[in-house]
Amino acid sequence: MNSLVALALRDGERSRAMTPVKSRRRLRARRFHAALVSVLVFVAAREAPAREGAGASEGVPLRVCEVHVKPGRPYVLGIRTCQPRGLSRGQILIRRPEKPLAAPRQAHVFSLEEDAETVVGMTDSTGLTASFVSPSATVNTFHGPLLAVLVRPDQDNAPGMEFVLEVDPSGTELVDESGEITAFATFDARIVVRSEGDPIVVSVPDVVAEPGGSATVSIDVHELVRVARAELWLHYDPRFLTVVLSAVAWDVRGDLTSEFVRVAPGVMRITLHSSSGSIALLPGALVDVTFQVNPLRVAGDSSVLALDGDSTWLETRRGRRPAIEVRPGTLTIDDWRP
Repeated sequence: MNSLVALALRDGERSRAMTPVKSRRRLRARRFHAALVSVLVFVAAREAPAREGAGASEGVPLRVCEVHVKPGRPYVLGIRTCQPRGLSRGQILIRRPEKPLAAPRQAHVFSLEEDAETVVGMTDSTGLTASFVSPSATVNTFHGPLLAVLVRPDQDNAPGMEFVLEVDPSGTELVDESGEITAFATFDARIVVRSEGDPIVVSVPDVVAEPGGSATVSIDVHELVRVARAELWLHYDPRFLTVVLSAVAWDVRGDLTSEFVRVAPGVMRITLHSSSGSIALLPGALVDVTFQVNPLRVAGDSSVLALDGDSTWLETRRGRRPAIEVRPGTLTIDDWRP
């Protein structure tokens, strides 16, 4: 198995490659997958605008995770998808149009059988491409990270800089287990350069959903921090979001325990624990909670999705609780039905 990218950890611990035993990781992945397939519901894309690939109006959503980096430090570019669909091979081209990308050091594509071989390189100064082959066609068979690429530090980054990250459809192709090209839609994100002393941003991305449909609310962390424990307090409007359909915490190393408790109408307390401190090893979602949307809502309705900054906290393996900054999102109702 290819080792997962060595991560530069924010709390100063020595970077190390994650190389779990193949049989143990495969068993964990199977259990993880079995627990998910019965409850996961595909949610419409949260970000806009989307660019289409393979000539289709609907398809696997390829989302670049927003990344917050510190000057002189390596960082991880992540791609995730909210639509499990087995892939046997593919290529993903990531671009940063405004500024040359630093060279990648390592890449990992996540597959259920841990058999994906990955090759990463540069197409030009602004383009990074990752190609993969999975004999078992089990890439993207669970709802979570698809690709992680460790990138060398940008030496001329300065706090306050921002750059667009995008998946370029012209250099991206996904092939399913039957050899058919899979349609996809791409969603951009940003690299944000922050100062060493800046708090860690914990955010709720915007969500778009239709009346009576489903809406997946994520809680994201955008930089690498070895978190062993976390408590997240999510506030939402129960007039918009009613029944909880599923709740998933993303486990990288197989030792995560989680609890989702609806303590009051519109308030959910989420607790996470990982003995290895792997809660935030990759940028992107810590948890996804999928709700039923009230069918009486109409297109144009909106409500706030927020975290309680006084009650939400992250804790490292050393028992340190770093400063955090919570950012809200917006749920917007849109009716796509004919």
